[in-house]
Amino acid sequence: MFPSMRKSQLNRSGEIVTPNSLETARGECRPESIFLRTRKLLTPMPPRWTHITINCSDIGASVEFYTSFCGLKIVRDRRIEGRHNVWLGPATKRDEDPVFVLVIVQDEVKARLDHFGFQCDSRAEVDRIAAIARQQNILVEPPVDVGGVVGYFTMLRDPDGHLVEFTFGQPLKGL
Repeated sequence: MFPSMRKSQLNRSGEIVTPNSLETARGECRPESIFLRTRKLLTPMPPRWTHITINCSDIGASVEFYTSFCGLKIVRDRRIEGRHNVWLGPATKRDEDPVFVLVIVQDEVKARLDHFGFQCDSRAEVDRIAAIARQQNILVEPPVDVGGVVGYFTMLRDPDGHLVEFTFGQPLKGL
């Protein structure tokens, strides 16, 4: 349950009710019903996953890592506008926006996510990336095939310690 929902809930009409209300006594404002109600409200236009934002200590080094290893391109370089972030995404056609971007912000790195995953076209591509990463001393886990839905993968560390996985054989289309 979200902290903001501890003292009040929504009734069937979407109105906020307190725990002392008649609706609560009838069991009409269970937390799961609030989430179902929210999903119904969002059905006409479901949310789309558009970006992930990570902080970095050296934006130049991070841009170099993600463009070199992951094949991402600079979609929007906000440093030009006096900002401290760069948007990276897959290559797109001229005047076409990407489906998904990685936003890199130069700021204190307070937390890391577990890992990013990138699908390669072959085991040879995974091996090639791992060999380059080994030369640069950023290889965390050499290529290994664990089978199943995980498949063949290797793990690298970006300049700020975020893990990046390159895999072949996972049953995901990707963006």
